[in-house]
Amino acid sequence: QHTTHNTQHTTYNIQHTTTKHMLSKTDAVKLGVPPAIRDRYVVRITDARFGPNSKGNPMLTLTAEIAGLPLSDGTIGTEIVRDGITYQVGGLRLPFQYFTLVKGPALGRFFEFQAACGLSCDEVDETNLDVAPYIGKMVEALVDSRTDVERKVLTAEDRAAGKNQGDPIIGSDGKPIEKVELRVVNWLGEFKGSF
Repeated sequence: QHTTHNTQHTTYNIQHTTTKHMLSKTDAVKLGVPPAIRDRYVVRITDARFGPNSKGNPMLTLTAEIAGLPLSDGTIGTEIVRDGITYQVGGLRLPFQYFTLVKGPALGRFFEFQAACGLSCDEVDETNLDVAPYIGKMVEALVDSRTDVERKVLTAEDRAAGKNQGDPIIGSDGKPIEKVELRVVNWLGEFKGSF
């Protein structure tokens, strides 16, 4: 049974009251990389490609994002608080992850990643790697960030003056503009919790 009260529809004769809520700065969640991000995160592999790199070597290329922080109850938290500001870390994109499948240290790094994904480390077909098992994988990883100052392109005049890098790009606040880049330091193991 539906009844109408001030153009609101209610079900089973239950009246809903509208409470006015004013938003404040404390309700805001900042998108972007927070300071002091170095921690253990759950990383989601969103895409995987296999093919030759520029040198013709077989290479696995992964697209990944931070899903969030693993919590003690087996779930994932997507927000963290730094200096009283809440940051949304779930969904932050990571740079491409590259694994070259050639004998030597590069192959060792690949097998470390393979083990962290919970996938077989016995053998891999370096001519036709199946990428399907990687897509959607949730893997714990140590993630860190690096901050660089954005710079203008080095001009011929700059080189003639002996400069080896362009001048910093200055924002409207008078400070150099910074770029924060995330990086996976180490792959730790397959995430066994729920998301």
